[in-house]
Amino acid sequence: MKIIYCSNTGFTKQYAIMLANKLGIESIDVKDIKKYDIKDEEIIFLGWIFAGIIMGLNKVRKYKLKCVISVGILKLTDEYKNELIKSNNIERDKSFFYIQGGIDYKELKGIKKILLKAVASNIIKENKNENEGIINILKNGGSLVKEENLNDIIEYINKNNA
Repeated sequence: MKIIYCSNTGFTKQYAIMLANKLGIESIDVKDIKKYDIKDEEIIFLGWIFAGIIMGLNKVRKYKLKCVISVGILKLTDEYKNELIKSNNIERDKSFFYIQGGIDYKELKGIKKILLKAVASNIIKENKNENEGIINILKNGGSLVKEENLNDIIEYINKNNA
């Protein structure tokens, strides 16, 4: 089993490394996937969310996906979860997880930075039931990455790895 991840500003990579350390397996940046023979291995995939799309997911669909883990900033609701599953064509029998990451405006470039700032501004205006901490991260950047956010994922993998 391997962890494949797609990270833009480092939060998804942090989770991939934490998860790899907890499970005692290797984590690989999706950019390096061709360097590995993983066609017969189960894959745990982590990808950051941009405009509702889990980045990098299409590059690993041909492999044996054990689960898909999306990393975003908003609080997960059933509506948002269903939207992510539908817009990313995730099969209902695949295990899907969502964990909160962060925003680093200094690392974002070009259109991604412009779009995120616009989306963040709209969310702040609408205050979509987000707490003050998330509002602050949307305005200024910050991180919600915590090892404990991986607990359900680790439990699932350990339970389904027998």
